[in-house]
Order: sequence, then C-alpha cells, then structure tokens
Amino acid sequence: VSVVSAVDVHGSVEFNKVCLDIKALKPTRVTLDWGTYSAHVWRDGRFVLRNVEPGSYVLNVLARDHVFDQVSGVSVRYHCLELDRTPHYPTPSLPQLPYPIVLKPRIAKVYVEPKKDFNPIDMFRSNPIMLVMLGSVAMMFLMPKIISNMDPQDREEFLATQSKMMAMPTQLSQG
Repeated sequence: VSVVSAVDVHGSVEFNKVCLDIKALKPTRVTLDWGTYSAHVWRDGRFVLRNVEPGSYVLNVLARDHVFDQVSGVSVRYHCLELDRTPHYPTPSLPQLPYPIVLKPRIAKVYVEPKKDFNPIDMFRSNPIMLVMLGSVAMMFLMPKIISNMDPQDREEFLATQSKMMAMPTQLSQG
C-alpha cells in the first residue's frame, strides 16, 4: 500500500473550425489557478499538469489568439488511497467534465484596431506645436492689418525699430 501525495492531470485541446491545428494555437499554456501548475500544449493537443496537490482549482487556457472557457472548481481528491481525478464544475446543476479533460476553443481573438477618422481639431488638441504654428500663421496675416490701423506716429516708430532689428544680424556678421 502506497500513499499518493500528488497526481498528474491529463487533458487535451479538441481542434475545431475555430482552431484547426496546433500551428494556429501556438504558443499556449494550460494553468491551474493562473500558474500554480502549468503545462504546454503538445503537437497533438494533449497536455499534462504534473504533481498537482489535492484541492480545488480554476483551470485556464492562456492562448494568444483563441478564447477558451474558464473552468472553476477543478477538484483533485483522494478517497481511501484511491485517486478521484474527475474535474467538475462547482455547482451540481452543471455537468461534470470528462476525464481526461477536453477543452475546445470557442472563438478566435481579433487584434484589429479600427482606423480613426481624420479630425483637425484633435490634431490641434493633441499637439501643442500645431497651436504655436497656427498662432504664427495668424500673426503673419494679421500683422499688416494691425500696422495699417496704427496711429501714424506709432507706426513710424514701430517700423524704425523693426528696421534696426533686421539690420542687427548683418552688423554682427560684418564685425
């Protein structure tokens, strides 16, 4: 008589029209309690969770491109030195899972982000440089109007100051 302290839980992924073969499924892991016990899915769809201690677990399939049902209440139990490895749902009204466990992909995940429509307001809202550019362009068109509406004496003073500023770079380059 020997005492069993852990067991291997066997199962498989049943390929269907959602997932045709292992190439479409790779890389995939089957876990109990999000990684307490985990196993890779083999080429033929089988997996083995090794050395699982007695208890109740949540079984998950971590697949990048497919969605599987999450199974709660997978129980590994021992009765009188006999091993009862039948996983089941937590509520008695739901059917028991077969052993070895058979998992079926339900849907394929789609990773397509819809293209956004062009919106110039969003472009100005999200980029501060665009606001600076818009202000510069506005001043380029508004400055002649502002100068023409100035008092003649102030206009002459402004134009003299502007001509001095324009002459400064040439004076600096000549020494």
